[in-house]
Amino acid sequence: MSASRGQSDPIEFAIACANAGVGFALVTLIEMIGSGPRRVGTQLCINAKRQWVGSLSGGCLDHAVIEEAMLAINQRVNRVLHFGPGSANEDLNLPCGSQLRLRIDCDIALETWQSLLACKQQRRPYCLYWQADQLQLSEQTVEGSINYLPNLLLHIAGSGPALSSTARLALALDLELVAYTRDGATATELQQLGIRVATDFLPELDTYAAAVTLFHEHENEDVFLHHALKQQAFYIGAMGSAHAQQARLARLKALDATLDLAKLRAHIGVIARTRTPQMLALSVLTEIMQCYEQLNTNE
Repeated sequence: MSASRGQSDPIEFAIACANAGVGFALVTLIEMIGSGPRRVGTQLCINAKRQWVGSLSGGCLDHAVIEEAMLAINQRVNRVLHFGPGSANEDLNLPCGSQLRLRIDCDIALETWQSLLACKQQRRPYCLYWQADQLQLSEQTVEGSINYLPNLLLHIAGSGPALSSTARLALALDLELVAYTRDGATATELQQLGIRVATDFLPELDTYAAAVTLFHEHENEDVFLHHALKQQAFYIGAMGSAHAQQARLARLKALDATLDLAKLRAHIGVIARTRTPQMLALSVLTEIMQCYEQLNTNE
């Protein structure tokens, strides 16, 4: 099942450039001494048309990197860049005071590219490293490599303003998402925004997926939650009061005594009491993204 998503993934942009026959360079932050706004492994991709996706610094560094990447594209030569005190580019002011090392790769072996594409499409973790000036990919940990996880994939089921507000904010955050609803008005609204809408409440959930129900009629959530609790999602939650949660657990236990109900969050979101659909969306998505970030190993 494909999911709705924006265009902020440098790898997906690189794949699109490769498919279109447009030259491009993939820039990767491979080392950082000090602190900075991005983690090691952050990437930016720019093509020969000077279109790019991603950011390495939040602004102060990106323009200089883009110029270097354009040179690499034109010359078809991979290169390493250093920024910060003691480097050839120390005149470029980095407010964070860090020293950064970047890789620019515009000559990537077809085999590496095919493996990378397969990992992205099949949502498998992978790591990148460099050997003999060539970008390499492995699905096993390699010393000195940088780890990458599949994108967070959000599955949300519900109806009305709670679902609509959460889907809209997820779209603004450029998260991959699928919305499940059998409410015609909500489905039409979300489809007009380009959000993938499904009526089948049996999503496929891997280790990097989150599943949330946003129903006021809680009996409508049982099929979705029963299915989710049988799978590997890192986050499973349901909207509702403590009383609603008690009744929910009783229904699910009666439905299937083998379910691990401890996986189902009794309270969702980082804000104790939310009074609007917009605040609920902010609270829940903040918690989900926080949990996903804890899976990252590049800190």
